[in-house]
Amino acid sequence: MPDHTSIWMLDLQTVESRTFMPDDALAEHKKDLDFIRSASATFHIGLTMVVTHRLPSPHSLSSRFANDALSPPFASRLDLLPEEIQPGHWIHGHDPHRRDYHMGRMRVVAKPNGYGPSQTMPELENQLFEPVLVIAIGYGSRCLPANLNPVTDGQLGRGRG
Repeated sequence: MPDHTSIWMLDLQTVESRTFMPDDALAEHKKDLDFIRSASATFHIGLTMVVTHRLPSPHSLSSRFANDALSPPFASRLDLLPEEIQPGHWIHGHDPHRRDYHMGRMRVVAKPNGYGPSQTMPELENQLFEPVLVIAIGYGSRCLPANLNPVTDGQLGRGRG
């Protein structure tokens, strides 16, 4: 991937700088999974929520990237992880399109604006971006406009625990 040619890391065994390689990405991915498993196993009261930059499933890919050979580094196949750690929600970024779906009992949500506006991209990449969208977290939750009060308007879901 072209991104890897821009990322340098210090190899602690040789004490030399080198480019970031696919094996490095896999090692970082495994560390991230270990952290998610460890953090979710820690006792806490309330909802468990996972927030990542990368997508937890190819189901989060926009249709234009669904069959792209370069999509796997951006969308992991973690479809079995929700049953293992049982989070209520997984919120992710990276893909510039809004997503709101379920993997088993877990809700997966993304509401990015994508790139822009900038000199090279005068408009938002995600033309459907809603800057006032609020995501209410809890059982039976749904996306609400920011001007609604989830408590007084009866939209607040019940948390776990």
